[in-house]
Amino acid sequence: MRPIKFRAWDKEKEAMIYILEEIHFGHLGEGKTISTWIKTPTGYSRQLVFGENAELMQFTGLHDKNGRDVFEGDVLKIDGGGEIIPVVVSYKDASFGITWPEGNFAELKYYFDMPFCDVEVHGNIYENPELLAHPTPKERR
Repeated sequence: MRPIKFRAWDKEKEAMIYILEEIHFGHLGEGKTISTWIKTPTGYSRQLVFGENAELMQFTGLHDKNGRDVFEGDVLKIDGGGEIIPVVVSYKDASFGITWPEGNFAELKYYFDMPFCDVEVHGNIYENPELLAHPTPKERR
């Protein structure tokens, strides 16, 4: 069974928050809230992230070739011996997958199980949006 982990992109602060021990969902006044404990240089601190200002992403249970956790929203480099194209990790139809530049969705685990594929987290769509700027299939020819 995979560990359940989350991270959240705080749109207001433009910062990624890695959720450590617990996550709470609730209501504060009119809006939804997400709160969690985060690690700081002096220990742990409670972090409140408002639901409308946060994009919550779940850990896929997979690790890239360097042992790094793979989350929704990550941009991966998949090297299958040919051209390396950045793809985005997403959740659709009750499974984790990748969305190719052309918009096609494929099961994520398939690429981790292929012995000739190297999968590496290259960044994420929030902190590294420039990674999504890639040539179209026609431009790659």
